[in-house]
Amino acid sequence: MNKCRFPAATLLSLGAWLIWPPLQLCLADSLTPKGTDVSGFLVESHSTEIYAGGCIVSSEEDTFGRYLTRAWRLNAGSHQGVALAGLSVVLVEHHPSANLAKKGVMPQKAFLYLPDSATAAQRAALQAWVETQRLASEFTEVCTVPVSFTAEGKTLTLTAGDRVAVQAQPAPPCENGGCGQQLWYSPRSAGFLDTEILLTAATRVSQPDHQLKWDAGNRRSTFVGRFMDRTDAATVADHCPSSCEVCP
Repeated sequence: MNKCRFPAATLLSLGAWLIWPPLQLCLADSLTPKGTDVSGFLVESHSTEIYAGGCIVSSEEDTFGRYLTRAWRLNAGSHQGVALAGLSVVLVEHHPSANLAKKGVMPQKAFLYLPDSATAAQRAALQAWVETQRLASEFTEVCTVPVSFTAEGKTLTLTAGDRVAVQAQPAPPCENGGCGQQLWYSPRSAGFLDTEILLTAATRVSQPDHQLKWDAGNRRSTFVGRFMDRTDAATVADHCPSSCEVCP
């Protein structure tokens, strides 16, 4: 059952440990550095193509990109003295008429999904931490829901109650060796250590109380990678072993 309160945003828990190569080499050690509040894995999924040919991107620039879905898997750290390792959250943000993939565009609504498996203290701390990550000025709605997150190879499947569902996977290669695509947008999320672009095979966002719905697929629209939110000025190199293949 969904348990929602207002105002709020959409937060989701990724119940399963997410590891896919080549990131596996770095997860255990490099994501628990000194001075880090929280660290782990981040998924940022847009409702517009982020890696495509120029004609596709220009045709979607002013009509797509209304939804931004982000999910954090916290592998280490705490906030406000509450341990958050092993928990996940999801945030869906929306703008009625602008493309949220563009820098500087701020959402007008934010829906937070908190994991029903967390304690009340952990949910409060998760909500407080996501407040530092959100782009919107406040949460429109906060819900506590069952969350499922599975990963098989580089294919991920994510659900938050009956409100959010995302399936992403590696994009197939072009038959002719190149299709003229290029990267048009950069991540809106802070703290990415490395990123990879996945094909969003299917995505669904439904907020019936706010007349919001997005249902699409087969779009190169999802960033994935490790993230770190730290309080000191230490660099990633201070904490990432030299043998780690994906470190900057």
